Amino acid sequence: MAASSSKFKEENSSSGNVTRLSYDVVEWSSYSPGYHPKLIKENKPDDLTSRWLSESGRPPQHVTLQLSHPAIVTEAVFGKYCRPHACNVHKLKIMGGMNSEYLVRLAEGELKNDGCSETIALRHTLKNGPFPCLYVKIVLLDTWGQTNFSLWHVDLLGITDPSIVKGAAHRLKEFQQEEAVRLCLKHLRQNDYQEAFASLQKQAHLDLEHPLLTELHHELVQEGDYTKAELIFTRAVS
Repeated sequence: MAASSSKFKEENSSSGNVTRLSYDVVEWSSYSPGYHPKLIKENKPDDLTSRWLSESGRPPQHVTLQLSHPAIVTEAVFGKYCRPHACNVHKLKIMGGMNSEYLVRLAEGELKNDGCSETIALRHTLKNGPFPCLYVKIVLLDTWGQTNFSLWHVDLLGITDPSIVKGAAHRLKEFQQEEAVRLCLKHLRQNDYQEAFASLQKQAHLDLEHPLLTELHHELVQEGDYTKAELIFTRAVS
């Protein structure tokens, strides 16, 4: 999971400069007194008290970060205590999106139990376009010492160029609308509302799936013609 930040900066240089992103800690699963989640904004690797410590060792534990402005988040940097520690996170996943209630997975993996910061590359494209985030949720799944969870420091890196982020947000909205229409089409077809299905598909100018799959569904499910269905399979593999 670890990746060098220089690689991502080089890959994204043509579409926007990667910079450190400002954020606030807005939601969390639990914390122990004196170890508030907001402490992860500070980078004090020699200070045992400068960390978020969960109240429970039962997974999952999580913390949600809200960016000051929407951005294309490309990397998450995890700072640690200067020496190995039993509370260090072992396994985690990172979610992100424009709405805190509807997040997609950006990364999942492991961190080492040492005193070195680690950079995790995040998924930041959707359908070959940049994917914007306003919220990033870090979900902790396991520790190295089977104890309560600790996060010491978190930095987020990404692209903040308004022209890039605004365009990405517009494409994301269009993608979400298309997916909503596809779900409606799927529901209508599964329940045999053929007229409503045809009407919505015509108005939306949107295919539910690959044309061969639509043809196969018609011949196999609606017509019960196994011979034609076999011919479609033959065409698909040829």
